[in-house]
Amino acid sequence: MTTTSVHRDTPAHSTMLSLKHAVLMEWTKLVSLRSYRWLMSLTALVTVAFGTVFTLLAATTDLAGRADAGDPLEMSFVSTGLARLAVLVLGALLITSEFSSRQASTTFAAAPRRWQVLAGKATVLAGALFAIGTVAAGALLIIARLLFAQYHVPVLTSTGTQFRLVFGTSLQLALCGVMALGLGALIRSSAGTLVTTLTVFLLLPTVSFAMEHIQPYLPSATASSITSIDALPGHLSPLTACAATLAWAGAILTVGALSLEKRDI
Repeated sequence: MTTTSVHRDTPAHSTMLSLKHAVLMEWTKLVSLRSYRWLMSLTALVTVAFGTVFTLLAATTDLAGRADAGDPLEMSFVSTGLARLAVLVLGALLITSEFSSRQASTTFAAAPRRWQVLAGKATVLAGALFAIGTVAAGALLIIARLLFAQYHVPVLTSTGTQFRLVFGTSLQLALCGVMALGLGALIRSSAGTLVTTLTVFLLLPTVSFAMEHIQPYLPSATASSITSIDALPGHLSPLTACAATLAWAGAILTVGALSLEKRDI
């Protein structure tokens, strides 16, 4: 006599399998398309190259000696704001290119639950950007420490703060990419998403700078505050800024997922 065991997938198990499939599918797209690889490489290059330039400026001018300049390492990591531009473009194109190239139908046929496709894209994008950001920021920290030591510029930040600079940089890049991805899922147009994203991250902070009670809570400000050493008055602390940026990313991605589910392709 033999006993036959029948395995039935539970809804939760089926969802996990679908998510795994979506992640693998999106990982293949991310690493196989040249434009995506270029944007990820550009993110690392801008972080390190411009960070080195800013470090040299801080080390060879009187900026490091000014009392209001803060710790010189903070100037080194200004390059993160420039690298963020490449990340925003990558996040936007990762979803909008599906619609412009008419590949969305094929993608959603392979994974009928559209929110799982977006979750797969977000997982792959955030993981890749976090890894790239960690390597780039770590390399920048080493270069900055060596240059400041060569020019006898004291670095006042603790080891813990320096670790926060490295991992905070990678976290903010990952979350900014996810926000651009969510906006792309909502707008679907590459041009429209890029204009909206750049408006939110570049124009809106400038326009709202006079409104001190609003500006610190905008996505660009909360992301920047994650790696701040000497926080500006009225701005969020690094921990609060991290929570706020996570909330922004989660909210925008959720709205994008709802839009994918409700609207026709």
